[in-house]
Amino acid sequence: MPCMSTEKVGPKSPPSRYNIYHIQILEKILHDLIDGNYVTQKEIGIITPYRSQASFAREMLMDSGFKDIDLGTVHSFQGIEKQYVIFDLVEALGGRKISVLVNDKHEMYSGKHESENGALRLLTVAFSRPREKLLIIAHVKHMLGKLPQNSVIRKIMIDLVDHDAVVDGSQIVPYYVPVEKYPDAALFKEEELLEKEAAFNQRSFYPHLIRDLKNAKKEVIFISGYMSTHRIEKLMPHFTGLLSRGVNIKVFTKPPREQMTRQQELEELHHRLKNMGLEIYQHYGTHEKVVAIDGHILYEGSLNVLSFNHGSNEMMIRSDSKRKLQKVFSVLANNHPRLEDYLIKIGYVVPEQPVDLTPERFQSILDAVRPKYRELPKNEQEAREYCTSMFTKLRWIIGDDKRIPNFAVLFRETIKAMLNDPPKSVEQLLSLPEFRKNRTNIRGYEKTALEILKEYRDVIGNDKRDPEASFDFL
Repeated sequence: MPCMSTEKVGPKSPPSRYNIYHIQILEKILHDLIDGNYVTQKEIGIITPYRSQASFAREMLMDSGFKDIDLGTVHSFQGIEKQYVIFDLVEALGGRKISVLVNDKHEMYSGKHESENGALRLLTVAFSRPREKLLIIAHVKHMLGKLPQNSVIRKIMIDLVDHDAVVDGSQIVPYYVPVEKYPDAALFKEEELLEKEAAFNQRSFYPHLIRDLKNAKKEVIFISGYMSTHRIEKLMPHFTGLLSRGVNIKVFTKPPREQMTRQQELEELHHRLKNMGLEIYQHYGTHEKVVAIDGHILYEGSLNVLSFNHGSNEMMIRSDSKRKLQKVFSVLANNHPRLEDYLIKIGYVVPEQPVDLTPERFQSILDAVRPKYRELPKNEQEAREYCTSMFTKLRWIIGDDKRIPNFAVLFRETIKAMLNDPPKSVEQLLSLPEFRKNRTNIRGYEKTALEILKEYRDVIGNDKRDPEASFDFL
């Protein structure tokens, strides 16, 4: 399975490798398998050559509720068989040479017996553990280009490609990553970026931002909690160019007094930018890292655009989508109420309107979240388990629809609260803490949630057991 991705060096000693994009693909595959009732968690094994990847993947999967899946390096799978094995090779663009753990023709193995070849041992374990199916997550183009011609894993990949047994990773998690790590001399063509998401590191990001600033026509908004004189000096010529063309520049950042050790420096910097013509908006607790250009180009990620240096290891995602930019700013408006009026005024956020699903969509979602191959509940205990499963699946549908992480909606505590005291109206539903804080979490799905709760009440209303009994399955 090819995937556009980059690998990084992890914190393990000796240095280990990890690949966040592979983990995102892995998480999506697991939900498709388990939510579709193709396989249970205990029937899945995940093997990777690197301890850092195993560590990162384990943390992320635990957060998503995958607690019964065996995941580890080759050593932890000796003698273990699983129905379904996923083999994550991790290696990708941005890394060093294909490592000795994967390249069975590495010079380190020259003249040694096969029993001493760690890469062959890894492949042997990975390919002998599944009882039914094996899935490989790998950057095929990178692997075929970097592995020796006679490498075993290379021959396997060529065979898979020849038999059309390959799925493009972007069909599973739609990220498009630069082919070159430092594309200063070979930037994307504009048509390559339209309607796609491009992931950049701290070096490759900057040339693309500068090009977008040069093409800006109306407005540029920076949200960056931190500023540095060094980075502002680098951007100053571009600010001057934007202002000379009549482009508005707005900056949302922390107040200088929130950074007491640099307060005087930042006050002078703010004053200087205001005198140039930039608008500075100060908000306590600003943490988001965002650039919005002309209402449709969006940069978001982990990099403070107004303070970063090339020594940091950060990522930014570039999108060209008015709809996505509006969604991101809608979330920001909820996080920063003082920001909401301004964002509504300039058209980034539409005042909240009730949105209902069509009857067809409403019914299709109920059918999608209803547990398959499972009898309807007959008592409160079964009803709690049944409805918890439905809300867990609904979480993923809402997340995909709203382009937000699944863990950012329908929190476990929210599901518990709904089942402990089921709301009967939209007003009661919206009184729950999660939806008081962020109404957009459930917008459009209120009736779906209420219908699930209605079915739950119907069952527990007929349950003849002790009404004081309580159950907690979350």
